[in-house]
Amino acid sequence: MRPSSFGWLRAAAFIGTVVLSACSDGGSSGTASCTPACRDGFTCVSGTCVSACNPACGAGELCVIRAGAPICATLITPDGSTDDIVDATTPGDTTQPPTDVTAPTDGTAPTDVPVTPTDAGPFDGGVRPPCGMTDQPCCNTYACAGNNFCNSSTRRCQAFTPEADECTTTGVCPAGRVCGFGARCSGGDRSCLRCIAPDAMGSPEGAACNLPTTPLCANNLCVSAACRTACALGATGDAACRALNPNSACAEFSSTPRAPDGGVGPTTLLGACVPSCLRDADCTGGLHCGMSGQGITDTLLLYCRRSFGTLPSGAVCPMTPSSLSDPTMFCQSAQCLAMMGSTSMGNCSAFCATDADCPTVLPHCRETPFFRPSFPMTRSTVPIRMCDR
Repeated sequence: MRPSSFGWLRAAAFIGTVVLSACSDGGSSGTASCTPACRDGFTCVSGTCVSACNPACGAGELCVIRAGAPICATLITPDGSTDDIVDATTPGDTTQPPTDVTAPTDGTAPTDVPVTPTDAGPFDGGVRPPCGMTDQPCCNTYACAGNNFCNSSTRRCQAFTPEADECTTTGVCPAGRVCGFGARCSGGDRSCLRCIAPDAMGSPEGAACNLPTTPLCANNLCVSAACRTACALGATGDAACRALNPNSACAEFSSTPRAPDGGVGPTTLLGACVPSCLRDADCTGGLHCGMSGQGITDTLLLYCRRSFGTLPSGAVCPMTPSSLSDPTMFCQSAQCLAMMGSTSMGNCSAFCATDADCPTVLPHCRETPFFRPSFPMTRSTVPIRMCDR
């Protein structure tokens, strides 16, 4: 995991995306002799369901059938080697969390309590240098705007020429096609969205898409455990998302393809409409209100996302979990607030609109300053309402 900031309060990264890569056809013997019938991506051989992809898909990949051909779908989570995390923190903490753990998808363990502004140095100070455009540094080491990607080696933005069927929204696609994940662009080196034929067997927008237990999306765009609509990053995309759902926003997610030799390709920013929130009550389908940094705009976004942690608001939580892969040690909000007089145990907080959204042990909904994604380059903060004592 590549943290971009430090602190006791760490925001969740919002992306789980599906990137598709082709694999050669595997022979099919039909499914008649297999009971129950083999699911999508498997074929029946001598009464046994086996993967239809040959060679077999790699670790973390799933064989699925697209356009009649078997391909390997990789579920990409924000683990630093694929989709970069942008964490948010409260000012004042300087403890660096572990950087070699990839299991938690909503941030690493909180490590400290916030200090007062006078201890934390200047608030809302510093201006982020120019970044994100061609030949400029990647914003927050990963984000580039427009037709630019972030070179994974130099961490500078590099221009690319969009391919004929690339898209940012379905509105630019021909009739009968949708904007979603297809084959990679730039000779297979760069993740991109393409105008593709929707998968008739795929799930519609808003449906759950937790691989491998549910079907893929009709547009192959699975973001934070639900099928989402592609959007163009910026004000135009926000307006388009709100037209679909007034309580939604066009959120950025980064995708970095893995190479067969284990290397990584360039990081590309893409957009998807996600449900925005102020509190858990704004979310449905088992999702919880969480936070993500937006690298280009240097802002923080509250949105409904799948939680890694299972501890509800108010529950007792360890400040330094003994296992970073155990969801029972993490809060659903990814926010553990230290108990008074304790440096080892805390209570799970939650994002809120009013005191009524808060648990008994943290009864007050207060504004808490969170550093922007550009921390520590700048000390600028954003006030976010969160349950406190």
